[in-house]
Amino acid sequence: MKRASKSIFNSASQARIEIAALALLLSALACEPVFVVGWQELGLVLLLAVFLVGPLVLRLLRAWIRFEDGRKGRK
Repeated sequence: MKRASKSIFNSASQARIEIAALALLLSALACEPVFVVGWQELGLVLLLAVFLVGPLVLRLLRAWIRFEDGRKGRK
C-alpha cells in the first residue's frame, strides 16, 4: 500500500508556483536599473561623506595622539 505524502501543495499547484516564481525571477533579471549612478554622483557622495565624517576622524586622531603622548610621559 502506497502512502500519500504530507505536502500542503499538490503537484499541479506546486508547478504553478514554480512557473510564477520563474517568471518573476526572469522579469527581474531582464529589467534595466531605474537609478543609474555615474562618477559625478559617486564623487558627490564621497565628498559628502568626507565632510560629515572628516571632523570626527580628526578629533579622534588628535585625542589618540594626546593619549599616546600621555602614556609616553608616564614611563
